[in-house]
Amino acid sequence: MKDNTKKILYAVLLGLPTLLITWALGLYFFGCQTNNTCDGANIERTPIPPLPVAYMPDAASQLGGDNLPKCKVTPYDLLTAWISAGSPEEGTFTFIDSKERQCSATYAGDVQKFFVTPNLMYSGAPACTTCHNAALDPTNKSLDLSSFEGLMAGSNRTEGNMGTDILGGGDPAQALILQMLFAPNGETLIGRPAMPLGRPANVPEEGPLISAGSPAVTSDN
Repeated sequence: MKDNTKKILYAVLLGLPTLLITWALGLYFFGCQTNNTCDGANIERTPIPPLPVAYMPDAASQLGGDNLPKCKVTPYDLLTAWISAGSPEEGTFTFIDSKERQCSATYAGDVQKFFVTPNLMYSGAPACTTCHNAALDPTNKSLDLSSFEGLMAGSNRTEGNMGTDILGGGDPAQALILQMLFAPNGETLIGRPAMPLGRPANVPEEGPLISAGSPAVTSDN
């Protein structure tokens, strides 16, 4: 019995070092392939994605487009300035805003935007083009405010024919569109419903201040 125990003990003592040496040599030969560089291991590593380069916006981009500070003006004064300038479709026209600044605006970016944007005159106000659009519905005076051509064609028009001028021939004092917008206590001075329909009496007579145009750039800036 003692002899068997000694044999087992000797086997364990001799076997463990042998196993360790064999395991180490196996790693070396299979991983490093005896060239001492261990390139043979071919360990795949997940690449770290490069971080995106952050750029600070330059001054030019901050001074253009929607980044420009907006002026505040009533719809009545905005349209008055546009009509006084000859109702241009292209280019800019100027107006004086609520802070007495000279501002620059465009038909597409400001005048047309006023016609197609809801909730400007009061909360819940429909856009002008909800009723006055290319459908030319006689119940809505066949007035199309959805495009420059429609606006120029006037009201009470028929397909292919010009209607009644609503811009006063370039004279804001005669412009029907302004007479429909100017409404002290919610009532116009011409005995017709104030626009847009449903306009509450507490809306300012020239309409609330809205954002339009941008301060004109001068040589002093």
